[in-house]
Order: sequence, then structure tokens, then C-alpha cells
Amino acid sequence: INAEYMGTHVNVIGVHSDGGMRQYIAVPAERLIKAPAEMTFDQLVVVEFLSIGAHAVTRAEVTAGAHVLVVGTGPIGLSAIQFSKALGAIVTAIDIADDRLKAAKQVGADHTINSLSEKVIPRLEEITGGTMPTSVIEATGNDKSMAAAIEYCAHSGVLVYVGITKGNLSFEHIQMHKRELAIKSARNATKADFNQVIECIHTGKVDVSWMITHRATFDDFIDKFESWMDPANKVIKAVLSTPE
Repeated sequence: INAEYMGTHVNVIGVHSDGGMRQYIAVPAERLIKAPAEMTFDQLVVVEFLSIGAHAVTRAEVTAGAHVLVVGTGPIGLSAIQFSKALGAIVTAIDIADDRLKAAKQVGADHTINSLSEKVIPRLEEITGGTMPTSVIEATGNDKSMAAAIEYCAHSGVLVYVGITKGNLSFEHIQMHKRELAIKSARNATKADFNQVIECIHTGKVDVSWMITHRATFDDFIDKFESWMDPANKVIKAVLSTPE
């Protein structure tokens, strides 16, 4: 087991123990990752969530020229799109919100599907020439979407769940078995993932300028937080800023 990012006793501050929302926090020096001095705070603040998407792409065994499907175009899904494109893949994105699909196009998705208005499987067959995507990254955390993703996969493909649900998933075993499908999860990220993301941002392979759509200070954060949860406000990533 890689105890760096998973295992029985993993402890992520702000997840498994309190403290992630403090204005200042002390961490062991060996857990810090050095970034180029010329990178901005706006670039650095998105590294962590981008690393989760990059880790999912690694788990999905994405290769150049392969058809990749990303289901769900929230921040993690958008990250998975970008890092799949960085590897030279052909990427299709699925969502139920047109503004999210527009964002997917903005970060490089070759094709988009609105699953409320389009029939997903026929569109995927059209896009892939009938073979279906060899790598599917499910980033919704929605029970029904996660179960349906099995039918989007190519034979001998890989399905990676990066979205999390507390519910049960139910699907026909034959849909998995006949494909000889590999099903994985992607949790957290490794130091290698962080370094990859930093390198991609620093060299311009990945554009993060569009990601931060909303801001708040510690003084007005509580008042703004509820509005950030409203889909009508189209939040992609919101950040807290400390005084200069």
C-alpha cells in the first residue's frame, strides 16, 4: 500500500482531522512541494484539485489517440479532461448542464453530450466508430450516473470512479463481465501527481486562468457561501483571499 496518499491510517487535514479551514496552518516541512517562484497564488491554489483529476487519468490508463469519456464536468471532471488532452487523447464530456459543457469545450474536450437531451450510447458509438471509449472517468458522485457508466465502456476498457457516493451501486453483472472491464477508484493524489500538475501549469500545457470564478475574504465568506452552492451562480472554483 502506498501510505503516501492512502491506507488504513491516512490522515488528510480538513478531511480526517479538523483544521483545513483555518487562516494559517502549520504542516511538516517534508510534506511541502516546491513550486517555481514565478507561479502566482491563483495558479498554486488550484494545484490540489487538479492533482485529483490527474491521478484519475493515470488510474484510467489514458494513452495518446485513445477515446476517453469524462462523465461530470465539475472541477475534477474538467481537470481530467485537461490532463487527458495533455496526453493526446480524444475526449468526450457528458453533463446535464450546458454551461458546464461549454466549460468542457473551453478546456479542450473534443465532443460534448448533454445526457438530458441526447441519447448517450448512440452518440458515443458515433464518436468512437462503434468501439466505445477505452477509458471512462466518472466524476459525478451520482448513484444512477455511476451505475450507467459501465455501459459506456469499450470491451477491455477501464472505468474509474473518482466521484464519491454513500449509496449503493447496482448494475447488471453481465454488462461488466462481457466487457472484461477493469473497474477502479481514484482517491487523493500522489506527490508525483502534484509535481506533474505544477509542471504542466508552469510550462503552459494546462491553462488555469479561467478556473477561479468567485472570490471572498474571511470577513465576507459566510455571507457568500450559500450563494456559491446555487447552480445558477455558475461557480467553477471559489477561493478565499487573505489580506495583502
